[in-house]
Amino acid sequence: MNRFQVSVLFFFIFVVMVGCQDNNPVSSEDNDSPDISSPDGVVTFNLQGVTQLDLESLTAFSTVDSAFVDTDGNLDIPADEDAPELPIILTNDQDDIILGYFPAALSNDDLMIEDIVYFFVKTYPEISVRGLDDSDLKPMVQESSQYTSFVEMVTDALNQNISVIDIPEFNDAVREFVVEMDQGGPILGDEIITEFKVTYERNGIINFPAEAPIFSSFGVHISHQSGADVFGPKLLRSKGLVLSPSSIINYIMNELFTPSEPTTESTRIDDDGDGVYTITFSNGSGETTLDELVREQNYRNFAATALGYVVTYGIEKAIKKGTCDDVLIDLTTIATAFVSDAYFKKQVPGNEEVMGLIQNLFAASYEFGACINKTEEKFFNKWFKFLEKRLSIAEDVSELIFQLRDFVGSDIRFSETRFFDNNISYDSLRYTSLTDLNINGAPGTEFSYEGLVREKEVAYDVTRGLSSQFIPKYNWKTASDIPFGLDVTGDAEIDGLTSRLSSDEIGVLNLTGKIGSMFSEIRLNPLVTNRGSIPQEIIVQLNPLLKTRIFSLEYDGTTYLTELNLDDFTAKGRVAEISSVGGNTAFNEQANEIIAKRDNSSGFITINLSTGEVQSFDSGDNANYNSAIFSNSTGRFFTIEYDGSNYLTELDPSDFSKIKRIAAIESIGEKVAINEQTNEIIAKRDNNYGFIKINFETGEVQTFDPGDNANYSSAIFSNATGRFFTIEYDGSSYLTELDPNDFSKIKRIATIEEIGGNIAIDEQTNEIIAKRENNYGFIKINFETGEVQTFDPGDNANYDSVILTRE
Repeated sequence: MNRFQVSVLFFFIFVVMVGCQDNNPVSSEDNDSPDISSPDGVVTFNLQGVTQLDLESLTAFSTVDSAFVDTDGNLDIPADEDAPELPIILTNDQDDIILGYFPAALSNDDLMIEDIVYFFVKTYPEISVRGLDDSDLKPMVQESSQYTSFVEMVTDALNQNISVIDIPEFNDAVREFVVEMDQGGPILGDEIITEFKVTYERNGIINFPAEAPIFSSFGVHISHQSGADVFGPKLLRSKGLVLSPSSIINYIMNELFTPSEPTTESTRIDDDGDGVYTITFSNGSGETTLDELVREQNYRNFAATALGYVVTYGIEKAIKKGTCDDVLIDLTTIATAFVSDAYFKKQVPGNEEVMGLIQNLFAASYEFGACINKTEEKFFNKWFKFLEKRLSIAEDVSELIFQLRDFVGSDIRFSETRFFDNNISYDSLRYTSLTDLNINGAPGTEFSYEGLVREKEVAYDVTRGLSSQFIPKYNWKTASDIPFGLDVTGDAEIDGLTSRLSSDEIGVLNLTGKIGSMFSEIRLNPLVTNRGSIPQEIIVQLNPLLKTRIFSLEYDGTTYLTELNLDDFTAKGRVAEISSVGGNTAFNEQANEIIAKRDNSSGFITINLSTGEVQSFDSGDNANYNSAIFSNSTGRFFTIEYDGSNYLTELDPSDFSKIKRIAAIESIGEKVAINEQTNEIIAKRDNNYGFIKINFETGEVQTFDPGDNANYSSAIFSNATGRFFTIEYDGSSYLTELDPNDFSKIKRIATIEEIGGNIAIDEQTNEIIAKRENNYGFIKINFETGEVQTFDPGDNANYDSVILTRE
């Protein structure tokens, strides 16, 4: 500490001390006589087992008088009414305290051996500074596992006319008793001693631990991302001696310093707005306002503890009298300068240096003689000598050593982050689907989907060795009450359908309901700003497992819609006689109808697969339509219209009257696909190897050119898997998978022969089915395995196109 720091510190202590002075201090003229009347205090010695003690050679002292034990073993000496906590001490000619007792702790006028034992245990500084009530401490002493040894050693010492504190084994036994009091005591090795963890509630409440597991001061500060202070800086309660409210350390803190009370309260962050909050903790080793607060508290704690060890009893009287301010300032300055100097040097004082501090404080404490009366001086000179002998090794002032280690020798600073928005508080999040995102089942089948939300939490293993450390350990716990937006397309039934869903008490997001008769999607969107690794959208697909039927157009003098066996493509039966059709065909799942463009006409034809009923529709002479495109997820029908330019046009599926033109487009091929997830029609661009996308909700048109070397034909989209395929020609024909976003090549699935006509996709078996070119047979390509199967219905079969339906 530099000279300026010492000056400021001295001035601060001086101002505080002056503020504590009594308005009517005792004048120096009164120093030679007691300032109170002496109450009666007669006790009779009844020390069982003590036969060799020379009582007549001992002198008894209090702060108001001195006396001798009479021949009948009686002692008549008054206690100090202003300082009732002070003991009566009996010394020999060398001023050694041979025995003593606390008048307030006596159960009757007989002075028993247990009263002497209690005196020597209670006056051990590590115990006396705690200020425990006699009604609490005395039973603890008598019930201790060391008590029998205490009695034996005190009895033996008295029979030898010596002080029991001169017996090393007694001091060792008292130290063991302190360990018992602390239920095992502080660990000195480099071990994990405990855990530190802040708990957060979803509504923004932050709960701090009741105690930080370090001996130095510890503080917290919470700030908003805007830079605004939200909470603190404030102190948290730290580990340390278990002090009673009346302990000497608490008294010194309250009387010699401006107290800064620790806090263990919770706080709440929701009143400060949405955003990111930073919760910072420190032992005072940095340079922020939080560190400054904690550092000053460390100085106060250390100085108060050090003074508590040295002037264990009687300081309250000195403070109240106001005549010993200079001595108290000297003691406080010595202790504060010691710890602040260690901090600025960043060097933890060794045991010898700490014991040197204690000796310096004892040396300065003898200056009390100049500000108190002669009777008090006699008492305190003997008392300080007694206490100094009791503080012989570092273990006797372990609290000071632990404070220095956790403050000077440890850099404990860390922060935690908390998010707050949509009225909830949370940390980083993760999401895992516990069930498949693609759920298949027959219409009406009950389904269940579950996802697990997890949230990062942190706790700290606190290790203690030459320094203390908070070692973070992260865990992903289940996170309750995390909200998600919910949107459903299709005809699936969702139990308790609402626009908002939250994870339950074990972090599970649960959806139940029934699969509809058409493809449905459930879209879950996290309603938190900082969603971590949770996807922006979680899509659950519900695929009805309908009965799959395959049809073809058969020509046998007349055109028929004929159903085939799906296994071998042999004829199963003619459904209906129809007119010639062409272009793309579609299937309306709701109506169970096949829709096709009539050849040589602008009209359309529908064939009901349940009844075989055929209906023809004429769109009028001016209509020039090609292709039939039906969206089963929306129930909307589209065609390609030519009127000087090409258009994607929407028609009414009940009578095929025009509703509206969706978008102007370039010329496209007949084999088109529909992406029910994005509401996009995908087609092959004519005279170009690229593709076109038309969004029939927005009218947006996008064109893609895979490059000169690409030779693609057809557009095939699997709505169940979200995968896109085409037929590629490169010397041979291939089924090739393309990226549905930009139509770049992913991989070739299989080598195939040339195919023609309509191309169908079986979503339940992951098979693409097509008509073989120049042959009346069929081909199946499994796009998962690459397996290719060909079928030949025979020479008499004359089939064209493939139409796959589900019902």
